[in-house]
Amino acid sequence: YNKLMKNTFWRGTDDEKVYYDTETYLKVPIITARYAFLRLADQLNREGKKDKLKEVLDYSLKVLPNKTIPYDQISANFPTFYYEAGDPKKALEISDAMVKNADELLTFYARNPASASAREGQIQMAILQLLADVTKQNNQTDAAKRYDDIVRKHTGQM
Repeated sequence: YNKLMKNTFWRGTDDEKVYYDTETYLKVPIITARYAFLRLADQLNREGKKDKLKEVLDYSLKVLPNKTIPYDQISANFPTFYYEAGDPKKALEISDAMVKNADELLTFYARNPASASAREGQIQMAILQLLADVTKQNNQTDAAKRYDDIVRKHTGQM
């Protein structure tokens, strides 16, 4: 908790003026950081520390926001913990952003098969399915239906 929340300097990862190279910076360092936040969130959830859980989730999105460090496959786990923390609004906000991104990318691939990446398509489909399932499990029926419709739209395209 202290390492992530108090003793780590994030070097402007929330600064929109800073460019982070996708091939070098956004892979291992960001995935490792997001994974560390998720491991901490999981532990706090298991211990029933819902206030600290929400604090960790909010802080992780403050220092690694979607606007500068786009949500990735690891980020698809954040909505689950936001539901556990009692913040379905934030869970849906993240889910909606990720579903929109996946839908746009998969639509692009469907229209431009020469540009399509089978691996990236599979990742985006897995993200869609995970978010649809989590949304259903948390009784967000309208969002779950929207997500299911998008999953069906892209099934078989990749």
